[in-house]
Amino acid sequence: MADTTSSASSISQQPSAYSGRSVFHQTPTFTLETFSSRDFIVKDFIESLSDSAVPPNRTSGPANQANAFDPKPFIRTFEHALNRMAELSGELEHRENELSTAVRRAEAQHASTLQTANRRLEQVRQSCGGLEMKLQGEDSRSVNAVVRVGQRLEELDHQRTKAQDTKFLIQCWFE
Repeated sequence: MADTTSSASSISQQPSAYSGRSVFHQTPTFTLETFSSRDFIVKDFIESLSDSAVPPNRTSGPANQANAFDPKPFIRTFEHALNRMAELSGELEHRENELSTAVRRAEAQHASTLQTANRRLEQVRQSCGGLEMKLQGEDSRSVNAVVRVGQRLEELDHQRTKAQDTKFLIQCWFE
C-alpha cells in the first residue's frame, strides 16, 4: 500500500502538460498565436490533440479488454478543439472587423489629406503662374530698357575710344 501512495504522489507532483478536468482526459489549450506561429504545422497540432486524448495510464502491450480502444476521449478532445477553434474564429473575425474599420478610417483620412495637399499645390501653382505672367509682362519692358541702356553704353564706349584716339594724336602733334 505504501508503494501505491508513493507512485500516486509522484504522479501528482509531476507537472502536467494538460489543462483538462480529469486524470484520464486532459484537453489542450491554444490561442490565435498558436496558429500564427511560423513553426505551426497542422500534422503536429493534430498529433498533439490525439496524444492529449490518450489517458496517461494507458500502456502499449497486448490488446485485452482493459486496453481496448476507447474513442470517447478522442471525441471529447476534438469536440473541445472544434469549439475552441470556433471561439477563436469569432475572435479573429472581430479583430478583422476592427482592423478593417481602422483601415477605412485611415484611408478616408489619407484621402482628405491628399485633397488638402492638392488644393494647396494648386493654389501655389496658380500663384506662381500669376507671378510668371507678371514677370513676362514686365520682362518685355525690362528687356527694352536693358537694350536701350546697352545701346547707350556702346555709344559712350565709342565716344570714349574717339576721345582717347584724339588725345593721343594731340599729344603726338605737340611733341
